[in-house]
Amino acid sequence: MRGRISEIFASLQGEGLHVGQRQVFVRFHGCPLHCIYCDTPARSFRWMSCSRVMEKVRRLAGRDRDPWVSLTGGEPLDQAPFLAELIPVLRREGMRVYLETGGTMFEELKKVIRLCHVVSADLKLPSGVGRTFWKEQREFYRLAGRKAFAKMVLTGATPDAEVEEGIRFLSRLPVVPPLVLQPVTPIRRALRSPSAAQIARWGRLAASVLRDVRVIPQMHRLWGVR
Repeated sequence: MRGRISEIFASLQGEGLHVGQRQVFVRFHGCPLHCIYCDTPARSFRWMSCSRVMEKVRRLAGRDRDPWVSLTGGEPLDQAPFLAELIPVLRREGMRVYLETGGTMFEELKKVIRLCHVVSADLKLPSGVGRTFWKEQREFYRLAGRKAFAKMVLTGATPDAEVEEGIRFLSRLPVVPPLVLQPVTPIRRALRSPSAAQIARWGRLAASVLRDVRVIPQMHRLWGVR
């Protein structure tokens, strides 16, 4: 079996609860969603076997004592059969698996969740992706359980009502995940970041309902690394 791989590289995790942690990134090509804030442009890719991916991952992990591998995209779960072959090999070699996902493909998550250590799952707001995914995301977070944290990407045009709905949605889950509020990086002229007042208001609202809330921008953009 082969997967569509855009790139494999080592860097610092720039988003979410593990920000600043050295990881090896395996970027999968393709995503069924078209989020307005997507910062991963269409890239060329190569068909790679599991053994070829592992060869590059091993070399980049080097002598790391506790190597982490981020399976990112695109949407890695769009290639769930390949993940189901790759992740057990990563685990057998003592590597920790960090899955970065849009958080909607719960049927595909069933195939790999048992072997993932951490799941960074976006909470998709309708204004960012063009439709609602509440039903799919509810089942996704239920399956991910305590392995998941939620990431809500916010723009200057995000409606307050959607943020409120997203917070209520998380509060009603069987296992309430930590929430990362991520102000969008304005990579295009039409995309603007939230104001300081918006971020503060949303942060106060989330903290009044949820136990663990952080505001974390895309730090790798500030550091100038991939």
